[in-house]
Amino acid sequence: MPYRVEHGRVLFETSGWLGEIALASTGNLIRLHHRPTGMEIFRFPVPEAELADHPAVFGMPLLLPPNRIRDGVFSAGGRIFRFPVNEAATNCFLHGLFLGLPFELTAASECGSSLLFRLSRAFTADDVRFSGFPCEFSAEIVYELTSSGLSHRLTIRNRGGESMPLGVGFHTAFCTPKSEHVTLDIPRDPSGPWAVHALRRLPSGEKRPWTPAEEALLSGRKSVEGIPVSAMFSLPEAARTVRIYRKNGTVRYELDPLYTHLACWNDGGTKEFFCIEPMSWMTDAPNVPLPDRITGFSMLPPGSARTFTSLLSVE
Repeated sequence: MPYRVEHGRVLFETSGWLGEIALASTGNLIRLHHRPTGMEIFRFPVPEAELADHPAVFGMPLLLPPNRIRDGVFSAGGRIFRFPVNEAATNCFLHGLFLGLPFELTAASECGSSLLFRLSRAFTADDVRFSGFPCEFSAEIVYELTSSGLSHRLTIRNRGGESMPLGVGFHTAFCTPKSEHVTLDIPRDPSGPWAVHALRRLPSGEKRPWTPAEEALLSGRKSVEGIPVSAMFSLPEAARTVRIYRKNGTVRYELDPLYTHLACWNDGGTKEFFCIEPMSWMTDAPNVPLPDRITGFSMLPPGSARTFTSLLSVE
């Protein structure tokens, strides 16, 4: 059997891949093992209790909205949206509405050596947990594994009668074993990343220069081990592929043009993982004093849907 469901997990195997989807934690693909090279692509929680304690740093968890919202509040479309301040040190709402909530496996199919999983969750305006975000919408995640890689699709559909603000991100945590001296090639804005407040971790709307260490790491001249990184920047329109150079192969992460920004973070650089976080809008986009075409801020009209895609492969 190529897949089975056990204790809220979908476990799957193909000729090229094996992995796990945590239905109880955002429908997150927490493990992706590439059989031909023996590589664990993502940081995988061992022991499993770590996933419940730290759901944002394993696999590719969905964030809506991504990153931080200043004071947990913003206004859009004539309405005020309020979220719980869950990061006391910055007085921000961090990591969105979805994180750690269960998704339902609505369909699974196989064809030859490929597998497809479809997951969904509906959000209603009367759900007290989302009283500050009174929007009716659904989220559908599709994972499709083929011999060429993993296709990942997220579709958000506005099922309400008013436009809803829509910003999404994926806090993708890649495994970077110290023994492999992993290097990266990440497309980035040559003018520099966004400057952020040292304590609140919020962008001012201005940019700062890249540091020599950041330039060396993100361009592959230095390995990731021991170099702390925390940067958010605009994605160049013409460059959408991230490469992670491992001992046994190169991991490619190809990103949808709808992802306007990328964040990179590795929690000090000593824990053998590196988060590469595509975002459709920048941190705190509704509150940043810049045009929407720069921040990525957008609204989804009633009855409309938007799909965000990415592709993971090994070469």
